[in-house]
Amino acid sequence: MIHQNVGDVREGKNHELHVAPRRLARGQEDLDAVELPDAGVVAAALGNPQFVTVGEVTGRRDVEVPVVAVQVERNRVTGVATDRGPIAAPVVDDAAGAWSALIGRMTDLRIAVVPTRHQLFVTEPVPGFTAAHPIVRFMDVMVYPRPCDGGVMLGGYEPAPPMQAPLALDADFSVENLRLDLAALEDLARKGTDVMPLFAQTPVRLHRGGLPTMTADGNPLVGPLPGLTGFYRLSGCCVGGLAKSPALGRTPAHWILHGAPNEDLAAAAPDRFRERFSDARELVEACRWQYANHYDKAARP
Repeated sequence: MIHQNVGDVREGKNHELHVAPRRLARGQEDLDAVELPDAGVVAAALGNPQFVTVGEVTGRRDVEVPVVAVQVERNRVTGVATDRGPIAAPVVDDAAGAWSALIGRMTDLRIAVVPTRHQLFVTEPVPGFTAAHPIVRFMDVMVYPRPCDGGVMLGGYEPAPPMQAPLALDADFSVENLRLDLAALEDLARKGTDVMPLFAQTPVRLHRGGLPTMTADGNPLVGPLPGLTGFYRLSGCCVGGLAKSPALGRTPAHWILHGAPNEDLAAAAPDRFRERFSDARELVEACRWQYANHYDKAARP
């Protein structure tokens, strides 16, 4: 059993990520499940052995310290400065999520992502609604219910969610201070009661929210940024962080180790917006549209 702490998106608590490998041979293992207790996530067969391989096989050690500057010499990254001293490194991968723009500002590089509030709630237990029930997506009202701890979890895409300008967050901001709005989520849920009446009958037990990063076209930002050797970008999850993270994490790792990507990443190029959105308000609006129309692919420009 491998244990790794992960942060609670609402209450600032730490939960444990439990990864149970069935087999460990030559750095490869199958995963029975990944469970986030109290967060309502049990994902079987994620196909992400890197969760175990990196830490258990190579002995990688995570160090959490505030970065105050990215160190650069002759247009090449040489490390980072922290409040505990410098860390030398030929590669820096900015995967800071809602704080990505702050890291980008340390290198004078503009990061075209917008932190956007996303909410979910979990109901009290519902008799007969077992974990075998599939996730359901209501495309017309932009919600997705699924089983969670005996009840139903519902996440939804608001038409006008609170959004932060790329540099509006400061380094001291914590997601636990994010203002949530249960009424906005309940309004979305009511639109689906003709299909799932339980939303009108079952009390809400848990309400949470986070700040995923949106991009103007709904695709992530992945890879090195031209003009600064050794500086990589991994941001713009567009609300699909848990599902996308295995592939998105492996891709830049391969690029860093081998000097080239292992697939065509033109659609995720981190500098593809360099000639656009000189006005931050235009970027925010483009990202809002992508969020509010998350399921309406036919309407995308």
